[in-house]
Amino acid sequence: MAKHNKAQKQSFIHGAAVLAAAVIITKVIGAVFKIPLVNIIGNVGYGQFTVAYNIYSLLITISTGGLPVALSKMIAEAESLGRRNQVKKIARIATTTLTVLGLIFTLFMLICCKWLADKMGNFAAWHAILALAPSVLFVCLMSSYRGYFQGHSNMTPTAVSQVIEALCKLCVGLGLAWLALQWDKGVEIAAAGAIVGVTVGSVLGALYIVIYRRRHRNDYDDRAATDVPDESVVIFKRFMKLAIPITLSSSIMSIVSLIDNAIVLNRLQNVFGYTEEYASGLFGNYGSAQTLFNLPVTLITPITASVVPNISENVARGNHLQARKLSETGLRLAALISLPCAFGLFVLAHPIMDLLYHSQAEVVSVGWPLLRILAPAVIANSVLLVTNSILQSYGFVKIPIISMICGGVVKIIANYVLVAVPSLGIKGAPIGTLACFVVIAVINIVAIKIKIPESPSIPGTFVRPLISSVVMGAGAWGVYTVIIRLMGYNGLNNALGVLVGIVAAVIIYVVMVVITGAIRKEDVIYVPKGEKIAKILHLR
Repeated sequence: MAKHNKAQKQSFIHGAAVLAAAVIITKVIGAVFKIPLVNIIGNVGYGQFTVAYNIYSLLITISTGGLPVALSKMIAEAESLGRRNQVKKIARIATTTLTVLGLIFTLFMLICCKWLADKMGNFAAWHAILALAPSVLFVCLMSSYRGYFQGHSNMTPTAVSQVIEALCKLCVGLGLAWLALQWDKGVEIAAAGAIVGVTVGSVLGALYIVIYRRRHRNDYDDRAATDVPDESVVIFKRFMKLAIPITLSSSIMSIVSLIDNAIVLNRLQNVFGYTEEYASGLFGNYGSAQTLFNLPVTLITPITASVVPNISENVARGNHLQARKLSETGLRLAALISLPCAFGLFVLAHPIMDLLYHSQAEVVSVGWPLLRILAPAVIANSVLLVTNSILQSYGFVKIPIISMICGGVVKIIANYVLVAVPSLGIKGAPIGTLACFVVIAVINIVAIKIKIPESPSIPGTFVRPLISSVVMGAGAWGVYTVIIRLMGYNGLNNALGVLVGIVAAVIIYVVMVVITGAIRKEDVIYVPKGEKIAKILHLR
């Protein structure tokens, strides 16, 4: 039995590493896509792109947020009992359910594209919504197969299909956006062209995973299986019972973001009398800052994937002391990653925006103060992600839902009020985002302290990384400032200053975390190549 559990654990860590690598690759590709996209279609076009993509994200979250997870859980359970016919029936019902949902939402976007764009306060975005509609169907189909393979502990099809999606979005999307402007089709069609890249990626990703399933059919199907599967109604009810709470939890922030987008755009137009095009441009500037804000989260996701399942295992065994240590490890890793990212984005907000969006002067001038406001939210966002997972590991699945609803309400109210303040305007949006994440993180921390025996020492995990990050931020800003004062300010020197400043920041931070003892051996052993990293840094 011990040998079997060890093999399972190794299989899990390998799968988590595969997914973590895929997530990092797709996020990097996504950033590479969005940054030049803004330079190609401008802030107005990017505002239209963002409106369409946020509608799409909500529908995708509703249709696939919990169903693939429920599918993988049910398949894993049936597979462990040797019920191969049950596995096939579960997969068939899940695929049918997801395909029907995808078809409904695709038709909804096709038929209501103009109505949706109008309600979002950006009517010109209807072209992009229309272009994105078919993608929902194919993503739903793809998600059913991803859940199937994940239930068999095979993460490779999921990872490869994610990378295919991202590459198509990059190559096809940027290419079509550029061609549309070359042919004088306008930013509306250029934004729609960029969206087509997402649709093509979902089609090819779905095609890949379907072909993979057919080629490996014999690896998973057992024609000699004799078990009698449950009735379809029984399977469907259990499927939905598992999926609905997960979907609800996943959908809350997507729903809030969509409402928030409509509020921001309509308040800018109704309160200040801005034209739809100008409001779209301001919203696009905010989207550009959000692209950079979202990048650090990419590094937090593998932490929850690698550390948190180990927490669940120890909770199940009643080993609360070890569960506490693992919880502290997850929080400390979140602090080690989020704090330097936040300080770096704060002190170098303007130089970074100027480096990435050099051809769009308005994006830089409006966007960098927004990025500076969002920088502290990186910390709160990271904390809420890890604390959500810790609470779920202990079985408190309702608390993250409640905390996210509270944060979402704060965000909506804050943005409605603050965006209408003349001295703030679009700056009210990132302030609302910061307030939202802080509220969620605080509620989660209080819940952990109250509900969990041997709860982790949360403040203690942040002190040393905070000291290291302060020194790192000061060093990064000092190096950048010296280079600019010696060489003068222009595009090339700014790029040199940012790059050298970042390199200096990394060196300073690594030295500081080792000196202060902010990082320990147990903090890295659960990540890929953790033992090797610990040896290089002489961690104990």
